Amino acid sequence: MTCAQIQLPDALYQRPKAFAAQRELSLAEVARSGLELFLDRLSKQ
Repeated sequence: MTCAQIQLPDALYQRPKAFAAQRELSLAEVARSGLELFLDRLSKQ
């Protein structure tokens, strides 16, 4: 697995961080899932 760093506005960071905490997931899991979903949807357009 490759490690990557990104910069996010505070509001964009807080939403997935809270989502992850509520579901006992890591922020990395949420980010990976979100990127996969986003790219899958875009590739179908």
